[in-house]
Amino acid sequence: MKNKVYDAAILGAGAAGLAAACKLSAEGLSVALIEKNHRVGRKILSTGAGKCNISNRNISADDYICSDKEKLSVIFKKIAPEEVHSFLSSKLGIMFREKEDGRLFPYSMKAETAVFAFERFLKSSKADIFLLKKAVSAKKAGDVFEIETVPVSFGNENKTDSSKKEIIRSRKLIIACGGPSYPRIGGCADGFMLAEKFGHSVLPLKPLLTSFSVKYPDLSNLDGVRVKASISAPFLTEKIEGEILFTAYGISGDAAIDLSFLAFQKNPDSVFIDMMPDKSEKEITDFFSHLKGDIAENLSCSLDRKLVNFIAGFFEHKGKISGETALKSFAGKIKKFEISGLAPMGFEYAMAKTGGVPLREIDADFMSLKQKDLFLVGETLDCAGRSGGYNLHFAFTSAISCAKAAAGP
Repeated sequence: MKNKVYDAAILGAGAAGLAAACKLSAEGLSVALIEKNHRVGRKILSTGAGKCNISNRNISADDYICSDKEKLSVIFKKIAPEEVHSFLSSKLGIMFREKEDGRLFPYSMKAETAVFAFERFLKSSKADIFLLKKAVSAKKAGDVFEIETVPVSFGNENKTDSSKKEIIRSRKLIIACGGPSYPRIGGCADGFMLAEKFGHSVLPLKPLLTSFSVKYPDLSNLDGVRVKASISAPFLTEKIEGEILFTAYGISGDAAIDLSFLAFQKNPDSVFIDMMPDKSEKEITDFFSHLKGDIAENLSCSLDRKLVNFIAGFFEHKGKISGETALKSFAGKIKKFEISGLAPMGFEYAMAKTGGVPLREIDADFMSLKQKDLFLVGETLDCAGRSGGYNLHFAFTSAISCAKAAAGP
């Protein structure tokens, strides 16, 4: 084993690393898959709230934030979405369940079945999987990459044993270490540091697809309340529809996640939430106007009581709230509830990131323009997609493309 030289070594067994390992193995190459976690695909297991929104039928460079959309368009033309979907289904055996807006999930709606498909394929391949092993450096000696690894303690990935270093050698090297999102399950910046050692630049990393903290009003009393709502703001060309989860710190849910993508670089101070987007203000007032008694109690028959009581707190009143004017004010607040002092939460809450190695530093096959036979894929690159399967799709696209190039003609 010490003298073995693999055809390819892959650093990271997330979405991109697993797909690259499977594609290379399918081409008959020997592969070393190096992962610091105790199992492969750990981040995949958390995607889509455990349902794994694995891809999307509708892929375009417009669905991504990156510094070189022209290069990204070329990449998506070279590796069409259909090729990615065919690989996942025909090669790995993942049957899709299609949802609205072209979103694709494993038929089981469980991320664990997708991870199992990768694991199953690799068990029957030439791939050697090294778990609880971290790549701390890499260099090229002649035509061979030498990757220095150290063991990682189970349950504490930050604890390594440098006295037990091991060198893994390969002819091709693929950096697929992922990004800094969700550090508690392995998110890190290791790949960027390794890329820099080979002369690559790294654009600043910022959290994306994340929830927001809110300064005003204090939403802590709404912690746990979910509403189907819409979000509007002057910088938005159309309203964002979806679920909002109120938290002790602010807002989360898919509508907030979509806001973080659309609001990137906009730095919005405030937005408006419509908590009954399918009803007009007049429909609300007409429905409740004939009901006698306290308006808050009447509304609590249709809306979450915690939410109604929270809104009631904005009105000066003693005891019951009643009257046509009060009802209109209540309805107005429901339809246009302003929150301000928004700030995106950090990487602990983020599903993705912006920044990384710019696409201009790789070719259309994801090979480095700084170092021959070095490939950069997935979150290592400055390419971040919107919510809806776009980030996993880019990871798979980059993996399949680089594996085809690494396998040769």
